[in-house]
Amino acid sequence: FVCAADVTEACGPDNAIATFSAEEDRINVTLGEVPDVLVAAVLATEDRDFYEHGGVDPVGITRALYNDVRGRGVRQGGSTITQQYVKNVYLTSERSVVRKVKEAVLAVKLERELEKDEILERYLNTIYFGRGAYGVGAATRAYFGKDVRDIGLPEASYLAGLIRSPGGADALADPEEAARRRGTVLTAMAQEGYIDASEQAAVEGTPIQTNVIEPSDRTGLGP
Repeated sequence: FVCAADVTEACGPDNAIATFSAEEDRINVTLGEVPDVLVAAVLATEDRDFYEHGGVDPVGITRALYNDVRGRGVRQGGSTITQQYVKNVYLTSERSVVRKVKEAVLAVKLERELEKDEILERYLNTIYFGRGAYGVGAATRAYFGKDVRDIGLPEASYLAGLIRSPGGADALADPEEAARRRGTVLTAMAQEGYIDASEQAAVEGTPIQTNVIEPSDRTGLGP
């Protein structure tokens, strides 16, 4: 970000007169700047046992397989947040046993070198949310025109629902799928005790397109 000479506070997206970037839209934020509700939405949906496992979660893998077999609505992938971070940063998206083994080995190694909060912060700044936005800092602006610190449960549950496949759940392109994913996130958060039934019902009763802005010409809809 480039600011005018008379800017006395930190230069950022709200006061910049120009922005230089590569091909990625990314605004790095600290974990302390991310609202607890967004952290809760991501943990409940992607890795409920993040603070208990050592990088690979056999219990989570078993639970994911069980839910898939039973066809339950609330599903989690077998990969931990640490594994997802490793895959996005160090590996390719190739689907193979060899890649999964590498992913697991690197995840365990990373857990031994970094604190949990540092891994989570890096993950939140790396995830792709669609509309060209990488990380929660860019995503909240791309979808809601807001700073990440200003979002609440409706926005948090929407964003967490995008993580697995953002291109298919933009509320302005496929509101039905976006609402389904938001409901999945809210159910997971309720199961983990992050929200109560009244909070879940209030968000589910709100149209999924509420507060979602049109994409800029640069990003567009889709993956």
